[in-house]
This record gives sequence, structure tokens and C-alpha cells, in this order.
Amino acid sequence: YASASSSTDPFSLSSMLASLPSALSPADLAVVSNKTQQIVNFGQVPKLVVLDDDPTGTQTCHGIMVVTDWEVPTLRAQLTNDLPGFFVLTNSRALTSRDASTLIQQVCRNLKQAAAEAGGVEFRITLRGDSTLRGHFPEEPLAVERVLGKFDAWLICPFFLQGG
Repeated sequence: YASASSSTDPFSLSSMLASLPSALSPADLAVVSNKTQQIVNFGQVPKLVVLDDDPTGTQTCHGIMVVTDWEVPTLRAQLTNDLPGFFVLTNSRALTSRDASTLIQQVCRNLKQAAAEAGGVEFRITLRGDSTLRGHFPEEPLAVERVLGKFDAWLICPFFLQGG
């Protein structure tokens, strides 16, 4: 049990809040907002690639492709179509942590190659899983970083509106 008032406990609320970066100034926030709007307005939004650890993740999605293999030609076709993104069903949750890490690295290597073959298509990775308790966390994000480089941040967003 961590006390919220303990300043030496790394899991205390005050320690966690103190470790966060300072908020953006209004001028910096305006720059980020303007840049984001330019990217959206000029169609420069990178392709979203969702690596899904379990087939239940796509049940409430529509208007997006789900692929079940990660061969370079398959990924290249998805990176160059008109859709904003696609799911890659890895089913990595059914694997050991070591095998899941190996699989995610292979998918990322193939994505990198497919993007290069498609003329340098930009993409962003999202890892989708039902549960960090049943999935391979932090092994899968670390596997992505081994191939594609360090993330600026990891966002863990527990949310499933359709599940109530």
C-alpha cells in the first residue's frame, strides 16, 4: 500500500505527478495545434496499423481491413490503399512472451520493408489487447521499439465502450 503523501515512495501520487513534464506554454500549444491541423488538412496523417493480440478486438469495428498474415506484399497492399488504417491479427496472446516478442518484431520488420517498398509510406503502430493482465506487457511494446525505435510515450488506455 502506497501512501499518497509519501514523497520518497516512487508510486505515491506526489512522486508520479512531480515526474511528469511541465505543461506546454500557450504559444507552444498553439504551434502543436496548428501543425496537427495542417497534417489533417493536407492528408499527411500516417497510416494507422493496429497489431491486435486477439480476434475479439475487431468485433465492433467497421470500414477497416483486418489481415491475418503479415507477409510484405499483404502489408504493402494495406499501406497503399485509401483506408486510414488496418488491423493485423497477430493472436499473440496465445503465445509465450518470448514467441510473442519474436512475432511482433517480425511483423514490424515486414511493415518497415513494405513501407519502404511503397515509397516511404508513413505509419504508426497501435498495440491493441483486451487486458494487460492476459497480454504480453511490456514485452510487445518493447519488441516494437527494438525494430522501429523508441516511442515518445506509451499510452495505456483501458476502455471498451461497447462492453459497458
